[in-house]
Amino acid sequence: MGVSACWKFSLKKYRDEFFMGTEKCLSSKGTKKAGQDLHIHNSNEENTMMKKCARVLAVTGLIVAGTSLSVNAAGADMQAQIDGIMGALPKFAVPMREVGDRFQNMYFAAEGGNWALASYMSKYMDKAMNPAKVTKPKEYPDWRSFYEGDFAAVNKAIAAEDLGTFKKEYSAVIASCNDCHAGMGYGFIEVKKLAAPADQGIEYKLSSKAADVPK
Repeated sequence: MGVSACWKFSLKKYRDEFFMGTEKCLSSKGTKKAGQDLHIHNSNEENTMMKKCARVLAVTGLIVAGTSLSVNAAGADMQAQIDGIMGALPKFAVPMREVGDRFQNMYFAAEGGNWALASYMSKYMDKAMNPAKVTKPKEYPDWRSFYEGDFAAVNKAIAAEDLGTFKKEYSAVIASCNDCHAGMGYGFIEVKKLAAPADQGIEYKLSSKAADVPK
């Protein structure tokens, strides 16, 4: 049972006890009325019962009120935790650094005939932007549109292991990236192809097939 369900269960339980206590007290009051007509000598006992009922109602009411406050406090605490997690997740700038590195690496992988590595770099370049689905929901569709639109030709060339087409489409994507940056107010971030891969600790000239990447 989750936290929210537990609190709802507890609140329902105490509310039920509250109404049961009310019903018993009202029933006792009705009994008192009848008893006055038939057995006057029972009045002291009934008065004691009414006092006990009053105490039960008071305590039950406090429990219900306290439980309600606890539920509200738990909800606020949970929201604070969610806000903390949201604040810690990267938005666009951090994953875009990974995107840039993988974009550079894929060129040298394709050029070296390591088509699986080129495909792998493209695949996880895209996945690096997943946090933006949550942290930048309005801007994330722009990335999705870019990857499925402008970048699609690069992926197609990788799948076909066509180096000539790959280089052509790769250059076109660089121009598209810079236009996008300018349009979003980041014209000072201008992409260019590096003279060497961003990650030096990988063998880029390893022969492989694009289809070799595990699903």
